[in-house]
Amino acid sequence: MRLDTLVRLRWLAVIGQSTAVLVVYFGLDYELPIWPCLAVIALAAWLNIALRIRFPLTSRPTTLPWASSNRVVGSISIPSCSVISTRDRPSIRV
Repeated sequence: MRLDTLVRLRWLAVIGQSTAVLVVYFGLDYELPIWPCLAVIALAAWLNIALRIRFPLTSRPTTLPWASSNRVVGSISIPSCSVISTRDRPSIRV
């Protein structure tokens, strides 16, 4: 799989995560630390930009100098961070 494909998938993840955080915060009026959430998402976006600048679009992660064919490239698949405040969580009664 080419690096270009992985970066495009990561851009879709950035868009989806941003949308989810904003909908939950503004649409559902749920209290969560929005700035730390958006900061982690912005970090992923900056990594996408850095990967585009640093490596050619046709390179494959197994040919990059810091990658090996035996493991998943860690900087390509940064796990997303979900930070939810439990202090002001509304109780749900059935």
